[in-house]
Amino acid sequence: MNEYAYSSKLMGSDLDVAIISDSKELADNAYNKLLVLGRAYENTYSRFVPESELSKLNNTRSLQVSKEFLDITLTARKIYTKTEHSFNPLFQIKRYGYNKSFSLMGGITSSIIDAPYNIDFDSVTINLDNSTISLHEDQMLDFGGFLKGYVAEKLSELLSDFPGSIVNIGGDLYTRGRDVNGEQFKFEIYNPIGGGDVTTLAIEDSALTTSGTYKRTWKYNETNYHHILGKDGRSNTKNSIISATIIHKDGGWADALTKIAFTLDLNEAVTKFRSLGVRFVLIDNNGKLIFN
Repeated sequence: MNEYAYSSKLMGSDLDVAIISDSKELADNAYNKLLVLGRAYENTYSRFVPESELSKLNNTRSLQVSKEFLDITLTARKIYTKTEHSFNPLFQIKRYGYNKSFSLMGGITSSIIDAPYNIDFDSVTINLDNSTISLHEDQMLDFGGFLKGYVAEKLSELLSDFPGSIVNIGGDLYTRGRDVNGEQFKFEIYNPIGGGDVTTLAIEDSALTTSGTYKRTWKYNETNYHHILGKDGRSNTKNSIISATIIHKDGGWADALTKIAFTLDLNEAVTKFRSLGVRFVLIDNNGKLIFN
């Protein structure tokens, strides 16, 4: 058995894939199929692609959508409800400067729209009979809060026949099976305060997702912004957590939970994650690790 590694770009992030196989040809073919599916997800759900299904819905306010789009929207509503609205796919981070692919922003934005808008996801009409989703005038959907974790899991399903694999989309990853030595895959968690890898986690057949307030940042009029909004949908979260890592069987849920960490204070986040029975690593602004 060998490990074959591949890299590309996907969803505005680095895509890194590892496949454990006794055949490079089989691994190459599987990766190529994975890349096609990954780009199909990007072209369907990216707010930066004008012809994506998501963009069409946001522009027309009402659209008969594909089955998977409907399923993803229902998944988003489920997470919205379970997290008591801390996770909300109606949050418009584009209003606060994240209005194009992060790689094109250059760390600065030229506009901020700080005005109230409708973030009541319960008011979105989801018609199951004809697969139509209808938004109100000032509503827009954005699945960015959980989509990379969701897609990483879906792409990993293409690799289920191999002894082991990792699909990593910009720090949101999903593993199946074991490594080339038959052991669980191991990952080091980066501490942005200490500047190094500080703990190692072993996982199998699970998602590992990480979010932080220290990386995707930009400035407007000398004020710093990051990509996670609080429950009001109009301001950055402000607590002592700077990095959150979640391990869970469900990739989308894990990705969403990393965002939830920043809407709670540290003790609330620890209590919340323990009550949900998920593995986590939180890092506060002093570089201290809190984990279960």
